[in-house]
Amino acid sequence: MLKKIGGKIGSGFLYGLGFSFAVVGVVTIGERIDWPNTNYSSTMDERKTDYLTSLIQSIESNGTDQCEDVVGTWVGEFIEEDGAYIRTWELNYDEGGRFWGSMIEKSITEEIEEKQEGTWSCSHSVLLTDVTVDGKKHKWNYLLLHNQDGERTYATLGSYGIENIYKAYRRK
Repeated sequence: MLKKIGGKIGSGFLYGLGFSFAVVGVVTIGERIDWPNTNYSSTMDERKTDYLTSLIQSIESNGTDQCEDVVGTWVGEFIEEDGAYIRTWELNYDEGGRFWGSMIEKSITEEIEEKQEGTWSCSHSVLLTDVTVDGKKHKWNYLLLHNQDGERTYATLGSYGIENIYKAYRRK
């Protein structure tokens, strides 16, 4: 009996020792590999920043509030940078500050349609929305960069700054 217990303890010790060597080996090899630079500011992000800067400067130079022409039905499409998802939407904004519509997200394996409804307000080119999707409430806010002639360019104001830039077109 004592021999069996000693054998189990010895086996456990050897397994632990083997695991320790494996962890040390992975860490050592990981430190020696020349990993690529993890600078997350890719060319696409730089282009977005340049584009946003020029649009914001144009808003400041012409002094117009982009909130003037929000009412109506707007449709758009956004393709993720990696192409994995395509989002399309149709949203209706009424004069009373209410909106409704749907967003469809497609990937290779699935297609999900969300029905959205909520309220909106706009001031100083910032569109504020309170949205209900499948019974859950969200606040999504956008900076309107261009909103004329049936075309709207806007950027999502996320937790860490501007996240995505979208284009939408007025449905006639």
